[in-house]
Amino acid sequence: MSTFYDLPKTSLAVFSADDPIKAYEVLFSALENPGFICQESCAMWHSEYHPEVAVSTFSTDSELNPDDVTSSEVVFADFDLYVLTFGLPKALRLIKSLKNKKRIFIVSANSFPVSPHLEHFTNASFSIKSTENPLVFESLTTVFDKKGNLSVSDQLITVQTGGKPTFKIIKKVETPIEASISTMPSATEEAGKGAMDLPFFVGRQEDGVAIRDAATKKIRVGGQIVYEPDRDDDLDDSDPDDDLNI
Repeated sequence: MSTFYDLPKTSLAVFSADDPIKAYEVLFSALENPGFICQESCAMWHSEYHPEVAVSTFSTDSELNPDDVTSSEVVFADFDLYVLTFGLPKALRLIKSLKNKKRIFIVSANSFPVSPHLEHFTNASFSIKSTENPLVFESLTTVFDKKGNLSVSDQLITVQTGGKPTFKIIKKVETPIEASISTMPSATEEAGKGAMDLPFFVGRQEDGVAIRDAATKKIRVGGQIVYEPDRDDDLDDSDPDDDLNI
C-alpha cells in the first residue's frame, strides 16, 4: 500500500494540515460522492463550500447515529469537537463502527492533533503542507500494514483540473525503528566491551595450571573444587557454632 488510492475499502486515514481547508480541497477532488460529518452549527458553512456532499451532523445534545451515514466514503470534519462534546470512548466507538463498513477520512488542524488513541484504528496518515504552487502539496505519509509495520514516505500531491489528484512518492523515509535496530555491535561498543573489568573470576589454562588473573596467583586444580578461605572463616568442625556465643 503506497498511495491514497490503495487504502482498503474499510479503513481510516487522518489528514492533518496547518489549514484544514487545504485537506478538504485534496479529499473532495479525490473522492466521488463522499459523505460529510460535522458539528451542526458548522453544517451551513461546509455546505456552502461543498453543496454536492451529503452532510450528517451532531450537536451538543445529540450524538451521531452511524446508521444515518449512508456514503461508503466519509470525511469527518469536526472529530476534535466530537471528542470534546461526548468524550474519547464514545468517539472511538463511533469510529470503530463506521470503519467496519466505510472509508473514513478525519481532517484535523496541526494545532489540534487527533488523540494518540486513534492510532490503533488508523491505516494511514497524511501530514500535508502547501507549496508555491497552489495545486501542489507536500505530504509526509505514514502507512500501516496489516501486521502493524509502518512505512514513511515523502509525497507530492498534485490536484488535477477536472481529474483526480495524483499521489507521487518522492522518497521513502527511514523510520526511527529501522534506524535503531542492528544485530551487530558498533566499533565503539566493541571497544567499550573489551575495556570493561568483569566482576567475576576470569581463568585460563596454562600448562595444566589455572591462573587467577586478578591476583596472578597460580592454583593447581584437577577435578576438585578450589576454595580460598577468608581470614574470619571458622574451620573447626568440632563445634561449628562456638562463634555464636550461645
